[in-house]
Amino acid sequence: MCVVTGILVIAFTVPVVVNNFTLYYTLCKSRNSRLHIIRHMENEQKRKNSKSGVAKKSKNHNIGGNTPRKSVMNSIDVQSIT
Repeated sequence: MCVVTGILVIAFTVPVVVNNFTLYYTLCKSRNSRLHIIRHMENEQKRKNSKSGVAKKSKNHNIGGNTPRKSVMNSIDVQSIT
């Protein structure tokens, strides 16, 4: 009886742990992809600004807390990346 109980406990918990790991892994992977895209877009913008001679702003006066990076991250759809 003890052997059967042990097998059932392992059999019921393994799929839950695997499913949680899969969800966490895909979430981290999509975040990394989004950050990679954002960094690439920022670097492209810096290159364009440096070529055109646009002066950089010395301070960010964004009081609302919605920085350009956050707005870009919110606009990228996770489904389009994967």
